[in-house]
Amino acid sequence: MNVLSINADRNIDPAQLFGSINFDGLTGIIAAVSGGSDSLALLYLLEDLRRKSLSFPRIIAVTIDHQLRPESGEEASYVAALCKAAGLEHRILSWRGPKPMSGTSAKARDVRYELLRQAAREAGTTMILTGHTQDDQNETFMMRAARGGERGLAVMAPVALLERETWLVRPLLGVRRERLRQYLRGRHVAWREDPSNTNPKYERVRVRNDLQTQSGDDIQALIAEKSSKAANDQSRGRATSRRPGHCL
Repeated sequence: MNVLSINADRNIDPAQLFGSINFDGLTGIIAAVSGGSDSLALLYLLEDLRRKSLSFPRIIAVTIDHQLRPESGEEASYVAALCKAAGLEHRILSWRGPKPMSGTSAKARDVRYELLRQAAREAGTTMILTGHTQDDQNETFMMRAARGGERGLAVMAPVALLERETWLVRPLLGVRRERLRQYLRGRHVAWREDPSNTNPKYERVRVRNDLQTQSGDDIQALIAEKSSKAANDQSRGRATSRRPGHCL
């Protein structure tokens, strides 16, 4: 990657994006990277920041191979190749054994976070970063709001404490997916599309399609505003002993 491509999208400033996260004292951080556009953008933005700081913790990219699709192993290997080219550490952790007949998505999520916590423990760190975007937040809001009740506002918090030991940080919740893809295009980085992301049998895909075809900019702005407020309220209410300066 050349210097010009690294700075192709000047609207995304890594120093500003990650500026409120306290990395002091950490020898490493875990970046959850699937091979999709969101998580790859997270990885390269972290690498941009690391290049500018001699004291930045080492970045360990971790790919979880759920082994639910034939392509998953190749996708994990693709991330490994990208990390090798960038000089970044990378691990592949797999969900082995039989898979449930129902509730697969929920179980896969639980396994994913457990494996990420395992990677953090083995790396001696207490921080995991994921590439959830504003689009994910909007979809989560709409899915939960449709179910009614107060849970409709229980969207993803920018900071959460997992099992009282590991910080889960979602620094991209205020960034749209398309901006991240423009950033990757500027760096000439290709991402992989998970076929399940377009399968209408999943509720999230149906909601995503509805947002894309029926919601105007004003609706998206309203969703984003409510989602952000709810996430911040949730974050303040649940985390009472945070790592100083850790909130986004």
